[in-house]
Order: sequence, then structure tokens, then C-alpha cells
Amino acid sequence: MQLDRIERAARFAKWAGGRSIVGNIFHVNGSTGDDNNPACDPLAPMQKIDSALALCADSNHDYILVEDYYNQDTFPVVVDKTTVHIIGLGGIGVVSNWCLMTSGGAACFQIGASALGAEIAGFSFISDATHPCILIEGTACTVHIHHNAFALWGAAQDGILAEAGDELSGCLIEHNMFEKGLVRDGLRVYSPSRSTIADNLFRQYGGVGINLYGDSDSARVGSILRNKFFKSVSDPAAGWAITIVAAQNGMIDENHAMEAADAPTHNPYKDTTTGTEGTTKNAWGVNYTGAVTTYPDVA
Repeated sequence: MQLDRIERAARFAKWAGGRSIVGNIFHVNGSTGDDNNPACDPLAPMQKIDSALALCADSNHDYILVEDYYNQDTFPVVVDKTTVHIIGLGGIGVVSNWCLMTSGGAACFQIGASALGAEIAGFSFISDATHPCILIEGTACTVHIHHNAFALWGAAQDGILAEAGDELSGCLIEHNMFEKGLVRDGLRVYSPSRSTIADNLFRQYGGVGINLYGDSDSARVGSILRNKFFKSVSDPAAGWAITIVAAQNGMIDENHAMEAADAPTHNPYKDTTTGTEGTTKNAWGVNYTGAVTTYPDVA
């Protein structure tokens, strides 16, 4: 059966990854689940992600496989176990409604120091115009966020938000879709601290795709690689794809910004970490506006 194959695949993935500990695999189904179930049986899943999280152990690489989910939890769901893997089984791609989290007046997930090494994948997120989909509280270290859709089916303030005093540290944000329902930014991060942001799609969002808005030059960018940005509004403001205010020592390469306008007048890349003679304190490689190689606006 399908769930048997999924469970075997999860165990193989852990074995193939070289992990010496094979954790538990818990099942959540918002339609047929019951929190009184043991959750280890795919035919007897729990109903809430938070209930399954309570069964997980720190540093055990436990998996929570989520099927047919819609708003069963109290939000935000606080990820408070290290090396836990929360995987939405929404089908091929990330646009399915089968794992849709619509949190209303809160973030969908909240991640901090207690989520060291956590993984979140396979969900479609909606919050509202004043809350992000994923909120970083404190320092989120080595978290892997991938193959999710942010604000595809409704509104959210930001896709991922880390305000001043909070940070992403050594995280990997890849292969996500940041969509048209985002009122403000795709990623709005004060301190990225050597994180990698790669291979994401940013489409028709309201503000800036990747906004590293912090004013501390002690922050380290990490890498921003191979992301795609699209704006359909007329002549968006400078830095609408990537803005870096103060963070340094990053590699920004192979990103591609596209507009509906025939002749855009504002540079989609902005980096105000100016060094000597108009240079920046980050390494900008070959990035594009349409088919044109573009270096950032440093003003």
C-alpha cells in the first residue's frame, strides 16, 4: 500500500544519509486521525502535528509524515524537538491542497533553538496579512526548509520572518515557492548567519524576494544561489529581488530576475554594504535581469 512504501522510503532515506540512529515514524491524518491513536501505525494516525511532536525525542531523527491535513492544530505549531522531520505528503509538487496549513492570526510554524537540525517540507502555507508563514524566534540552527509553497492559495505577510534578535544560522532554504499572496517579503531576515538560500521561485509577491534587512555588519550572508524572481507590476522599486543592507561575506550567483515590463528601469539587486570605490562587501557573481548580466545597485 502507498503508506507502507512511504514509510520504507523514509527509513531508507535515513539509512542512506549515514545516520546511525533510526528514529520513530509517526503518522498524522487530519481527516481520519485521532490523537488517541499510537501514531506509529499508518492505519491509525494521529490528527495533530503538535500531538505527534510530543512523542518525538530530541536528536533521534524522528519523522512525522502528514497526510490530508487542514487546520487541525492550534497555531503556531512550535517545533521544539531537535532533528525532527515534518514532511507533508501532499502529492507530487507543492501546490496540492492535501497538506494546506491556514493559520489565520498566527504563523503556521514557529522555529527556534529547540529545533536544531529540524526539517519542514511538503506544505502549502497561508497565514494572514500581518503574520508570516514560518516565524523564527531566537536562533534557528541548521534547519532545512524545502519544497513548500508560501501564500499560493491565500495571503501572508512574509514567507519566512526572522526579526532583529532572531536569526537563521547555517540553515538551508531551497526549492520553495514564494507566491502572489505575500503582502511583504518572501524571506525577511535580519541575520542570515551563513545560511544558504538556493533554487527557490519568487513570483508576484508584494515586496522584496530575499530581504536581508538587518543593519549589523557582523552578520554573514552565506550563499544566495540560482533563485528565480518574477514581478508583473509596472517598474518595481530597486532591490525588489534581493536586498542586502549590511550583512557581509556572502556569495550571490546565478540568480535571475524577470519583469513583465519591456524596459525595466530599476535594478532588482541592491547591496548597500559598500566598501572602497563603490564595491560591496559581498561577492556578486553572474546574476541576470532578463537576459542581461546585472551587478547590484550600491546606493
